[in-house]
Amino acid sequence: MRVAWNKGLKTFKTCLNCKSVFRAMKTINKFCNNKCMGEYYSKFRLRDKNPCWKGSKATMVSIHEYVRRHYPPPEECEICKGFETLSLYSKSRKHKRKRSDYLYLCRRCLYEKDGRYNNLKQY
Repeated sequence: MRVAWNKGLKTFKTCLNCKSVFRAMKTINKFCNNKCMGEYYSKFRLRDKNPCWKGSKATMVSIHEYVRRHYPPPEECEICKGFETLSLYSKSRKHKRKRSDYLYLCRRCLYEKDGRYNNLKQY
């Protein structure tokens, strides 16, 4: 008599996140469900523990995305209190991952801070 392909592969394992015992169909399962897997990886794969973390080699665009995601913009410009679309401005021009290094500015205030506004007036 021939044995089915999935017979004998069911084993009991302990979930890495919630420590509950579950029945695993495959030998590679480590979590009882997708929720536990998401919670586990969100705790233990943050910042420099993530295999894709670049650290100081990250580009300006990726650092700006990080700052926008972790520090959402206010409703108004931090200088003129206007309600236009806001952009990030780095005070130190070194693009650190700290909120204190950034300002959310409207386009006009951003151009004035960068010095681009004066260049536009010449023409």
